[in-house]
Order: sequence, then structure tokens, then C-alpha cells
Amino acid sequence: MSRLRVLRDLITHYASSFLWWLAEEVPFLRLLIRAIPPVKRWIAERIGEDVTVADKASMDDAEITVKVDTMPTPAEMVFKIPVDNLSADTLEVSGIDLRVGVNKDGDALGHVQWLDDIGMENPRFIVNPFISEKSETEAFRVRLTSPPYIYRRRDSFSIYVSGTVQFRTSYGPVWIPTTQMVRIDDELIKNQFWIARNDVDERYPSETPE
Repeated sequence: MSRLRVLRDLITHYASSFLWWLAEEVPFLRLLIRAIPPVKRWIAERIGEDVTVADKASMDDAEITVKVDTMPTPAEMVFKIPVDNLSADTLEVSGIDLRVGVNKDGDALGHVQWLDDIGMENPRFIVNPFISEKSETEAFRVRLTSPPYIYRRRDSFSIYVSGTVQFRTSYGPVWIPTTQMVRIDDELIKNQFWIARNDVDERYPSETPE
């Protein structure tokens, strides 16, 4: 990266921070900025630059658990997706487009898509959608009903989650890409998968195990 590019990015960062500060401290200016779509969108994008979803630094905080209850659906996988929000704005998850699979390219286990303005309100498959300002490694959770056969796995394997997450900011939505991998280790298979496997076998006794 050239020195000119570094200098330009630095100036842009401080200019957006100063504009953000003015917008929050001066009520009239805040209303004016939010009435000008290009400026409003520009600030939202600057906020998005201070947000990362499941990056390498927070990968250890990503995890998968399994939930079994009395609902008609079989066991669910619950993905904890860490977020670093270094901006001065509280965020809310307002859309997701995530592919889940046992390899990096496919969505063999499921594809979760949702937008708050066209989808259901407060969907049950998103938990804790709010991320505090100036926070590190807070997390939201996504619940996915996986194919029953996955719980019959006996050996450790990896699950990949990739796609984008939309956050609502004070100045409009921003989309943040993410790719994370979580290892399903022997302990998880022995404990939580064992419970889920029994649940699946009761619901689908005629299916042939993998």
C-alpha cells in the first residue's frame, strides 16, 4: 500500500470520526445529515469499517452447541458468531445471508436468509441481535435445523459458516462479510450430539444411519 493511500485512509478515518462526533453532539446537524442520503450512507459505511464479524482475532470465541427441546422440529445447531464493534454506535442484526456446510463452498447443512424489512419480525432463529458500542467479541447466535443425518457422525469434523450479516446503524444498514470455521470435536459428539442423535432416531427411526 502506497504512502498516499495510507495518508488518504487516515484522513478519511479522522474526517468521518469528526463528522460522527459533530452529528452526535449537535442535534440540528444530526437531523440535517440524516436528511441527506449520500452523507447518511457514507457515515454508515464508515461505521461498518469499525465492525468485524468472526475475524481471526475472535475465532476462538466462535462455537457450536446443540439444542434439543419439545418443539416439532428435530435438534438444532446453535452458532455463536462473535462481533467486534469498535464504532461508537450500537448495532442490531437486521439481516443475515449465511451458508452452513461441512466444506467451504457448499451449504449442505443449511442456508439461513432473513431481512427485517421483508421477513418475519423477531425470528426465533436469531438470538441476542444487539451489539454494544465500543465492544469487543460480543456475539449473536443463529439457530439452524440441520439434516438429521449430521448427528449420526461419530468422528470429529469441521463446520463452515460464510456469507454476510446486515447491521442496522443510526445512519442506515451496512453489510459485513464473514467466514468462520468451528471444529466439532470428540467431546461435542460424545455429549451434545449423543442427545441429539437419540432425538433424531426417535423422530426418524426408518432412516438409514450415515
